[in-house]
Amino acid sequence: MGSGCQYVNIAYSTSVSSPYLNFKENVVDGRRNSCPERSQFNINIAHIAINFGQNVKVTEVQLYFPLRGDNRPFNVSVIENGTTNLCASADDTTGQKEFILKCGKPLYGQYINITSFGPDVVMEICEVQVPAGRNIAFGKPAYQRSLFETYYAYRAVDGDTILGAPWITCSHTHNQTDPWWLLDLESPAIIQWLRIYNRNDDVISKELNQRLRHFRIFLSQDNVTFNQYYQDQSTDTPLIINVVVNSEVKARYVKIDIPGELKILTLCEVQVFSDCPDFYYGRLCNTRCSNCKEDDACDKVTGHCPRGCRIGWLGPKCQEVCRDYYYGNCTTRCGHCRDSSICDKFSGLCPSNQCSEGWDGKRCDKVCDLGHYGPNCVHRCGHCLNVTCDQSTGICPEDVGCESGWQGSRCDINVPVVEQQRNAEINTGILAGAVAAAFIVGIVGGIVIVIGILQRRDNKDNRNKGMGRINRQVTSASKSTEMSFAAKPEESKTYYNEHYSMPHRDNESFEMSSSVDQERVFVIGDNSYETMQDRPN
Repeated sequence: MGSGCQYVNIAYSTSVSSPYLNFKENVVDGRRNSCPERSQFNINIAHIAINFGQNVKVTEVQLYFPLRGDNRPFNVSVIENGTTNLCASADDTTGQKEFILKCGKPLYGQYINITSFGPDVVMEICEVQVPAGRNIAFGKPAYQRSLFETYYAYRAVDGDTILGAPWITCSHTHNQTDPWWLLDLESPAIIQWLRIYNRNDDVISKELNQRLRHFRIFLSQDNVTFNQYYQDQSTDTPLIINVVVNSEVKARYVKIDIPGELKILTLCEVQVFSDCPDFYYGRLCNTRCSNCKEDDACDKVTGHCPRGCRIGWLGPKCQEVCRDYYYGNCTTRCGHCRDSSICDKFSGLCPSNQCSEGWDGKRCDKVCDLGHYGPNCVHRCGHCLNVTCDQSTGICPEDVGCESGWQGSRCDINVPVVEQQRNAEINTGILAGAVAAAFIVGIVGGIVIVIGILQRRDNKDNRNKGMGRINRQVTSASKSTEMSFAAKPEESKTYYNEHYSMPHRDNESFEMSSSVDQERVFVIGDNSYETMQDRPN
């Protein structure tokens, strides 16, 4: 039997009063689908009062409504000795089948009053339950002063509440002086109340039920010092005795005894109701829970958070942190932190508030505004021509270029106007000089070509004239002196433009200058003569 099965509803089978309802006992019959009927309509107030018969500790009230649920706002109060203390209020329960109200602090009282106000009040409640903790005595170690037959001490904490014969689920001592029964809860707990099931002997003799009269309850934390908390003063001990603890009492050991001689202690079941302190859960209440949304206390059995987790946590018990690159409710992805860093899983902030290129904002989830770029968008774009730069790199589009006076890939290098003009003038001068030089070279080349052509033409004319004079002179000389020339044609040399050769006797040769501006000179061997007659014979 799990710890969650040990919770008890102290409102079960209690007394209910309400002029507003028929079959009002259905409100505390333990069944959530057996609803009472309204007996009054068109009223301005409706209430239901539950009488526990004695003071009880109330920390929570659970209400269950029919599916149609057309209820109005209502209050739940605890009444002690005529004093009404508000536990909690519900503004509206329309459309809700279950409603759980937690008191702001533990309240003690004999009655719970549920009241609704307003014109034409409608309040249809199928079930009211008041959990009073769970039975932490179930299955714990138990001892008694003596043993009668097989009625062991542990039978009083076996979870069986049958009161009739054959009593095999009850503990039993011998008839002796001051018999006692001891329970070890194994760890200290804040005890809310105890419930004791007496022996039912209607079959044999009802007098046997009274063996438990004047029993006492002691509480201890160390099994050495016991403080008496309760003593029965009844003249007719009931079959079920409820003992409410009206203060925060912590104990590990519970001891029950009957003072006096010749006493027999029989207990059919002992239940000790407690619950974990807020923010602890589990059967031993030794596991701490945290991280619930709005600082809610977790479920004291399962550890689950009633309304989910605080930011940065997930899982039913809110004990798992968000996975990397997620934060808040663990479904929101981190922004663009520098170097792909992991953001804070609670706030979503990047380490040192450093963003990647092109991103800004507290969580680096905002794209740079136009005209800015780089990490955290701290840089301003350069002077791109008619467009903005890349928001990550700051580079201007290649097909656009820079505004006048700027250069570089980001158009952020300033070029002064004077320097630009000087560079432009230098470039223009260089270009003009190159054109002029090419023009001059062309003219000079043309002149040279023309001069060459004219000079060749003049040389040709002069050569023709010189050859005519030579022929005439040679003819005249031949007539006055009989000269014969025996020259080897293959040894004769031909000169152009400057000299002409002629064959000469004795294998000599003579040359005649053909220069236009000089006298004619005949050259024979190494000697020169103005006329052929001047040469020696």
